Amino acid sequence: KNSVAIQEIDYKVTQQKLMPAGINSSLDSELTSVNYLAKSLGREDEILSRIIKVSFDKSVLETNIYSLKDIDPAIEYIQKSTTYKMDFVPNDTLVSEQWALEKIQAFDAWDKTEGVDTVLLAVIDTGIDYLHPDLENKIWQNLGETGNGKETNGIDDDNNGFVDDFRGWDFTDRVGFPFDSSGGDYLDWDNDPMDEQGHGTYIGGIAGAEVNNTTGIAGVAPNIKIVNLRAFDPAGFGEEDDVAAAILYAVQTGVKVINMSFGDNAFSLVLRDVIRFAYARGVVLVGSSGNSGSTTPHYPSGYTEVISVGNSTIDDFIAGSSNYGSTLDLVAPGSSIVTTARNNNYASISGTSAATPHVAATAALILSLQHFTNEEVKQIIKSTTDDVGEPGWDLRSGAGRLNLFRALTVIAPSVIKINSPTQDFATLEDQIIVNASVLSASFVSYSLYYGTGYNPDNWITLIDNEITQFSNQDIYTLDISSLPDTVYAFRLEVQLSNARTLEERVNFHISRTPPVTELISIGPAYYGDKTTILASMTTDEPSLVRMFYRRVTEQEFNFITLDGFTTNNQFIKELHYGFIPRQLVVQNSAYEIYFEAENLVGLTTIVKDDTLNFLFSTRYEAEYSGETELPYSLPSGSIFEDPVSLTTSDLREIYLREITSATVSSLFRLSNDTFEEIDSLDERIVRDFGDFNNNGLKDVLAFFIRDGFIYEQTSSGSSSLTEEFAQEEEDFWPVMAEDIDGDSKTEIVVVDSDTSFTVWKVNNDLSVTNPIKLVNFTEESFGFNIIDAPNGVIADINDDGRDEFWSVDLDGDVFSYEIFGTDDYRQGSVVNTGFIGSAAFIAAGDYDGDGTDELAVLLHSIRQVD
Repeated sequence: KNSVAIQEIDYKVTQQKLMPAGINSSLDSELTSVNYLAKSLGREDEILSRIIKVSFDKSVLETNIYSLKDIDPAIEYIQKSTTYKMDFVPNDTLVSEQWALEKIQAFDAWDKTEGVDTVLLAVIDTGIDYLHPDLENKIWQNLGETGNGKETNGIDDDNNGFVDDFRGWDFTDRVGFPFDSSGGDYLDWDNDPMDEQGHGTYIGGIAGAEVNNTTGIAGVAPNIKIVNLRAFDPAGFGEEDDVAAAILYAVQTGVKVINMSFGDNAFSLVLRDVIRFAYARGVVLVGSSGNSGSTTPHYPSGYTEVISVGNSTIDDFIAGSSNYGSTLDLVAPGSSIVTTARNNNYASISGTSAATPHVAATAALILSLQHFTNEEVKQIIKSTTDDVGEPGWDLRSGAGRLNLFRALTVIAPSVIKINSPTQDFATLEDQIIVNASVLSASFVSYSLYYGTGYNPDNWITLIDNEITQFSNQDIYTLDISSLPDTVYAFRLEVQLSNARTLEERVNFHISRTPPVTELISIGPAYYGDKTTILASMTTDEPSLVRMFYRRVTEQEFNFITLDGFTTNNQFIKELHYGFIPRQLVVQNSAYEIYFEAENLVGLTTIVKDDTLNFLFSTRYEAEYSGETELPYSLPSGSIFEDPVSLTTSDLREIYLREITSATVSSLFRLSNDTFEEIDSLDERIVRDFGDFNNNGLKDVLAFFIRDGFIYEQTSSGSSSLTEEFAQEEEDFWPVMAEDIDGDSKTEIVVVDSDTSFTVWKVNNDLSVTNPIKLVNFTEESFGFNIIDAPNGVIADINDDGRDEFWSVDLDGDVFSYEIFGTDDYRQGSVVNTGFIGSAAFIAAGDYDGDGTDELAVLLHSIRQVD
């Protein structure tokens, strides 16, 4: 707390003691270390200097750790480090030109500036391939660690706390994460921020790839320098404290702009404080809005201090996967963006991750011209957008689509900000004071509104067309004593003399009562060869849900938070599910279970089986198939489901996409108990294999995003393939290649639009002809009948002697076409599951041994609970 002297905190660290004199705790003996946050990078700040990182022996019960807050009144909060996932939706369509540069008028903007190398833009990501020819000259070099062998002398020459950090830093230290050594570099902080995943190299190229070097692409800000900060492992996961440390390092280094193309729907107290620290030091923070296509707030982009960026397309539409809502600031090109890729390659990607560096680079170019504040930079970018949605600010596009050229023409920026309440403020008091700043050379008037919900449809006017500007002023006190408990939004709207409006919004919560819960499901669940206890629950407001558990023979309860497949990350949300980790479950034991839901103001609800604890057994009653460890292995990655036979006749080859190069399908051959890589297909994902035209040569059906390709062996027994067919209009997303109508000719089924399939006949030259469209004939629901994954199976489910083609759409309809003969497909059955079928998987087989095939479909619930 603020009342604690800094000297007392220093004493805790130097003496490795957590509890002050006079307070005894059994945890003292279990304490393993007490350190400053991020190795003291934040010690100069009044708030961050009070955050310490404490480690305990792994045997300590977390309930005991959290109980320290009740013992020591000096503790403000206790939080376990959380895990973030990259916000990345791959598209990967290879394009021949950078449409985004023209769309944001970058070529005109470069007449004003291409940036200066004293403006540093930090990319906190999976690292950057600093050997890439389009990036090797763009990576910031730490002069204090460069020259005369300083790069590798093992000495902290510049005394910044990091040894040999001459080209950035790798902050990943995923000790205990369920990965193995084949997963690459992720265990320790080190001075090598090389990208092993690819995402960071994509982002770095968009922001600042070299220009006019006769190679590859041009970055949006080609003359700035990029600070390479790795905080995510080869799978694209990063821990909260690693991200926090990277931000603090960036601030210490003098970075002007930070790009954060990652996030999660839950927010974190520690990361919030670190972001506020960076913002207070003048750093422009830019984050991706997320790729779930929802209005759910997303963090860190949802914090008030961060510019939240959505994804726009070449036609100025808003990508369907782009998150939107009150926390969105603007959109930028993020669909089919060509950029740099690992190992001297190039790729095309999509998502808000790709949109974000366009805005971050724009901020860097603005700061290359003028010394504006971070809030001024934010409003410059928002006030100069192209209005591509509804007139003015709107939920889908925010302030509009980025226009780099116009952003560089502003000489008198505005400041429009709601200073308090901040995003996700929660209260049980009877009033809220709104503090704001409105300053603009083009100011005409401002208005203040509030409404119910994250994204209100109806607004109540609090201040109407007030004509006075102000800075950091209390402008309204809202009486909330009669308002019901829920989430609300404030909306500050400013009218400008150029007929534009600027707008800022924040959400706040009123919560005077404990959260209302609904236990959706609870009970034993099989997890591999063990039984665990699984539960899912909803709360009527953002809350933390803990599942307390103990064996009936034990005295103390332990708990896990219902965070899905992560463990005790303390996520605050409304939809919760989780289970006791398999390594903590004792088999064939009886467990007592109860739940605690805690809302943002600390009010709690206990959930039991009436007045008693729930009681479940972990008895394992399933037959578990035995496993035999084989003497050979493959790299970590995704395997094409069927073995193939290009160079052999006995199916001893496998197509694999390695986790560190997921856009490359590598062909591995098994020989003498060893897999060797013998060939590869770049930017292709194998979908089917066979001899499609019956000429004795093997064929491969592949795709890349929604485009389809057919390859054929150059000669019998060769692994070399020749592309014989390509359809790159996003209307040939292949599902399968086989003779589905019994005419001895191969058909290829593809997704040809959002709501239909097409069946093509394969010719002898591997071209396709005779298209037959199979439309999605099911009733429209919340998913609009969209087919968003190339999944389908052929099976005789109704046992009538005729095969059917089965698939599943976005709103969870499982539907079929009956195959009556050559080119004769008729609408069949529909099963409306009531679940979401987004990226669903469907398979067929005789699962119950009755001689008739059944369908297995992987879905998830509408509200993503179960």
